[in-house]
Amino acid sequence: MILIDKQTRGRHGNKVFHFNTLMQLSEITNQDVRTDNWDCYEYFEKTCKLLDTPIPTSEIPFEDLIYEEHKSLVSKYSTGDWRLHTLSLCGPFFRITTVDPRKYIKLNNQPKLPTGENVNVGIHIRGGDTRGADGMNCREIHSPDYYIKSIDYVIEQYGGKVNFFLCTDDPDKNYSTYWETLNHLQRLDIPFYHSPTNNYMVDFSILTECEVLISGSSTFALAAGIIGKQKKIIHSKDFVLQFKEEDQKWYSSFGNGMFFYDLNNRKSPFYNLWKLI
Repeated sequence: MILIDKQTRGRHGNKVFHFNTLMQLSEITNQDVRTDNWDCYEYFEKTCKLLDTPIPTSEIPFEDLIYEEHKSLVSKYSTGDWRLHTLSLCGPFFRITTVDPRKYIKLNNQPKLPTGENVNVGIHIRGGDTRGADGMNCREIHSPDYYIKSIDYVIEQYGGKVNFFLCTDDPDKNYSTYWETLNHLQRLDIPFYHSPTNNYMVDFSILTECEVLISGSSTFALAAGIIGKQKKIIHSKDFVLQFKEEDQKWYSSFGNGMFFYDLNNRKSPFYNLWKLI
């Protein structure tokens, strides 16, 4: 058996990726799985049984899920009782995801977005924990120019037949990325929706059901990209190309920057990078 016996200390997107790692490893090893009752699991269909009784396990090193071939993972982990490292999150995604995450990660209640000829476009602006408080010196913050150019690109591609949904954890008028993006949307004669008081699960569910996602660096947006509707995803060229040649240790000391390395160098049928802007 393979377990999540303790939820990751990461925030919501990391918890979703942690769960995906568990379910994908189950597919590879043909092992039964159990999960700790992670925060907000109640909003999802229960596709994995909860761990009700602790059992002795050995930990799977996070590196194995990134660097070991599937044959090796089967040899090591198809028997016995194992637990995931609490930071085996988005890093192994492109390497171990063999089944559509939508099979396992389904919201109980999907938002009712507008229907019709307009394409629904989600925008996620990360602020909060990356605006200096985490020691990153804002290295994960994207400029307003990225969001404005992405919005204009989508409008051009769809002839203006779009609805925008602006979601953020940091609706602060002193935060230039948020404020300039909001002002740009307000100047356009195009429908857009923004409720800065939304609970994060409301924003997350909206992003999952959009056909296009203008993403940031946060696993919150990355996780929305792997579930719900199949979607075209835009990322910041300046940010993603930092990872083209190698993982960036400043992003994560547990290999989670490999998501962006692989985004440069691999394809996945379950994460559709549409454009770098």
